[in-house]
This record gives sequence, structure tokens and C-alpha cells, in this order.
Amino acid sequence: MAKVLIVDDNIVCRSILSLLLTHQGHKVTLAEDGQTALDCLKSDKFDLIILDHMMPDISGLDVLRLVRKDGLMNNESCPVIVISGGFTPEERAEYETLGVVDIHKKPADPKYLCDQVLRLFPKPKEKVKMEIRHLTLIGSRNAPFHDFLRKFLSPEDSVVQLNAEQFNSGLAVLDHNAITLVQFAEDLTPAGQKLLEEKMIGIKVVLCTTKTIDQLEDSGFRTGLIFRFGVRSMQVADNPV
Repeated sequence: MAKVLIVDDNIVCRSILSLLLTHQGHKVTLAEDGQTALDCLKSDKFDLIILDHMMPDISGLDVLRLVRKDGLMNNESCPVIVISGGFTPEERAEYETLGVVDIHKKPADPKYLCDQVLRLFPKPKEKVKMEIRHLTLIGSRNAPFHDFLRKFLSPEDSVVQLNAEQFNSGLAVLDHNAITLVQFAEDLTPAGQKLLEEKMIGIKVVLCTTKTIDQLEDSGFRTGLIFRFGVRSMQVADNPV
């Protein structure tokens, strides 16, 4: 878990990012402008700052200058991700000189940002087990999803593999005492997706797919499933040849 400071004068951007990152298990502090951000940085130490560039009174660049150059209360080495609706080449160059992790153009993709935060602060194995219901495994048709998941589970944990066709035909049976792997979820029809969404309440379900969450969303995957499983994903490599 990371302590994340989100600095943005747009309440919608702040709220969406806060919801998703909190759901990932991070502790989130919100600042609606540069001065509030500086007050937060003076009183607390953060693991990550997500910083809007264009804000009234004090810009994101001014905030970062103080953090980096003045060593603002032990946050000088804190990773920073910048979000901007536009800035000059000189401002971009200065951000890079000040050592930001990445720069996103507004409107930033919240799911991509959350995945980036996950890569910066990967969850320990016990966290994966506790929150397994929110996990998506992404690989190919040859990816050993079952074997990969087993690395995070105890020997007594039961894992049941169901394929998309079992949901499409209405024959899927979910065990409340087991973790269900839905193989090749991109093959789920609208009826299959609806059945999964109805049955998985209170069940530990792992979505296994050859597509990324963004690709599933673009192909018309149900919004409820995207939100449930799109929060966190892990890549699964194929078996070595």
C-alpha cells in the first residue's frame, strides 16, 4: 500500500482517481490546488504524488520545484506523475529535469494511471490472495493461468476452472468455497457476461483473458464486469518452450 497525494483542481478527476486507488488498497489524500498540496507535503510524507500542471495561483511545476529544490519536508525524492492539459516545451523539459516518472495528457486514462501505480507499488502476495476477487490475469491461449495463480495461494485453497462456453450456455456452477478461474473471458457472449455478473456476488472469481481491460471495454464488455475486474491486472507469460 502506498500513500498517494492527488493534486488536481478538477473534482471529477480527483474523485475517480481516489476511488480507484483506494480500491487498490492505497491511502489517498486529496488536494484541490497547489497551496493545499504544499500544506499536505509540509505535514506528511508521501510515496507518490499525482500532480496536475494547470491550477490556479500555484502551478504543478511550482509545487514540484519546491518539493525537489527546497527539500519540502522529506518529500524531495518522492515519485511524481504529472497530468496536464498542455504546457510549453520549456515546461515539459523542466518537469523531466526534475525527475518525474511520467507525463500524461488530459484527459488522463484513470485505469492506465492505476495500472502504473500498481507497477510502482506491486502488492505483496498475501494482498493478492485477500483481494483475489478483483484480479484479472492477462496472457495468451497458452498462458498457464491456473499454475500462475497457485503461486499466490495456500495448498488448501481450491481452484475451479470454467471456460466462457459454460457461462454462454448457462451451465456454469460456481462454488462458494473455491476460487473460480474464468478461462478466455473475451469469448463470453452478452448472456454469458450477464450470468457471470449475477453469479459472482460473494464469490472469488478471477477473470482470465488474452485481451487487456481496454480491449475488452472497446469490444463492448459489460460495464459492471469491467469495473469489477479492471481495477488490477497481472501479466501471465506462456509456458517456456
